[in-house]
This record gives sequence, structure tokens and C-alpha cells, in this order.
Amino acid sequence: PRGTDPEGEDGASATMQTRSSPSITTLHSLAKRVRLPGYEQLSKEALYRRLRDGYDYQRLLRAQCRSKATDSDEAEAAGPRPGALKSDGPPADLGVKRPPRGKKRSHPESHDDAEEKRLKSCRAYNKLDPIMFTRLNKKKFKFVRPNGTAIWYDIQTLVQYIIKTGEFREPETRIEFSLADLTRLDSQARHFGLDLPSVVEARTNSAPYEEKRAAEDAMLCLERFCGEVVADMQRCLEQYDPETLEMCLVGHLFPSYSHFFKQIKDRNAEMAQQLVYHHISFLRGPPNRPTEDPFGFLPIILNFIMDVSRGTRSTSEFGF
Repeated sequence: PRGTDPEGEDGASATMQTRSSPSITTLHSLAKRVRLPGYEQLSKEALYRRLRDGYDYQRLLRAQCRSKATDSDEAEAAGPRPGALKSDGPPADLGVKRPPRGKKRSHPESHDDAEEKRLKSCRAYNKLDPIMFTRLNKKKFKFVRPNGTAIWYDIQTLVQYIIKTGEFREPETRIEFSLADLTRLDSQARHFGLDLPSVVEARTNSAPYEEKRAAEDAMLCLERFCGEVVADMQRCLEQYDPETLEMCLVGHLFPSYSHFFKQIKDRNAEMAQQLVYHHISFLRGPPNRPTEDPFGFLPIILNFIMDVSRGTRSTSEFGF
């Protein structure tokens, strides 16, 4: 039978546990720190209880750790002890395995060697060029993506794509080509004897591409403005009465459409003809649900758009 503890449950919790209790050396150093009289004659359990109840054992531990850290910093700042053996070489690192004697130490790989090794380790399996969908020949370029997957590109097709579009990104994933990738592409093009412009120089002199992107952004804005005007035309057809619709078309929508469409046609006539086709299809609506035209204004709007596209209606008729 288990004996009773006169201190009850609290006393049982105060009993030292072997696995979680500190060592006797730690207890003696803490007792010496607080100058506890007669600590050497006390048992481990009694000494732990005295330090815990009377001196805040956890605080003593933290203070001792801080003092040890301070002593080690001062020792490092003071340098080696007088009379200590000096060593010409760096201190030995016990955690690093030294190569066995008789074998030469391997030199660290250069960046170019590591890149070449990485390219060889990543295999590409596609047999068709991702841009033209034609069968690849020996004149191909391997691009390795950040996730480790590789893909082949026809060198001539890829260079022409980059020079034409000004997009220095992979066509499939839109991952940007690094300067090392573009340099390698130029080098391989010269190796195969291809008379192609340099993609590195094209990236360095990117001013023409920036101007082209600015013009494309302007065209996109004009296209959106025309689309908003056409959408307003359809909304007015289905919601407004004849008088309000006529005022809206003549006073606002027709002049705005004519103004925006003329700017698009002056910059890109082919794009303007495509817009006319899309606008007419949108105003008519799908075959299963055509646009509602209770007052017969839809043919008038369609004829106006056709006249503007042919140039028989000018913006000067509306005060522009």
C-alpha cells in the first residue's frame, strides 16, 4: 500500500521528479549564487524546495544564463589566454568531414558550369514547336522553367516572335527570359549559322517597343469608348420613347461614335472594319433573342454606322 503524504496533493507536486528535475551541480551553483547557508548538507529534494519556495528558482536560472552569456562575450573580446597555443590556420570545425588523405579536394563549381549542369539534367520531351506547331529540327533552344520543367523551341521561330512582339517572355507560361537565357539564345543562333537579329540588343534598346505599346494602349482605349457608345445605343432602343431616343442619338451617341471611330480608322483601318462588324452584330443581337426595336430605329442606327465606316458621314456634321 502507498503511504500518505502529510502535505497532501500540494506536497506531492513538490516532490522532485527525476526526469524533469535539475542536476545537483546546477542546484549547488544556484545556492552558492544566493549564498544559502549549509546547502552542501541538504538533499537534492530539500535544496530544490528551498530554492523554489524562497528564492524564485526560475528567476535564478535566467539570471545565471545571462551571466554565462556575458562572460563568454567578454572572453571572446579579450582574445586568447596568455600562453595559449597559436595556430596559423583557421579553427577546426568538428562538424565538417574532411576528405580522406590522398584525394584532391573538389573545387567549387562556377556559375556557368552549374547552369550548364542544370540544363543537361532537365529533359524536354516535346517534338513540336509550341509557337508554330511544326516538327522540331536540330536547331532548337531549351528553356528551363523555375519549377524544373523544360521545353524545346525552334530557334528561328522564337527569335522572330521576340523581335516582332517585343515580349521577352516565354510564349506559353509568360515567364520572363533572363539575360542569360537571351544570351544563350543568341549564341546558339550564331552556332547554327542563322542570320537573325540579336535579342539581347533588342532588349537593351527597348524604346521602339515602348512606343508601340503606348500606341496599342491608346487604340484599346478608343475601342472601349466605341463599345460603350454602342452599348448605350442598344439600351436606348429598348428603354426610351421615340422622342427621347431621337434626342439621345442625334445629340450624344452619333457624334461620340463618329468621333472615336474616325480616330481608330486613321490609325488602323483594318481594325476599324473589324469593329464595324462586331458593333453591327452586337446591335442586332443573337438570332434566338434579337434586340427589341419597338419604334423602328435599329435600321437607322445600322445605316449610320455603315456610313461612318465608309467615310460618307464625317465628324464635322456634328460639330467636331
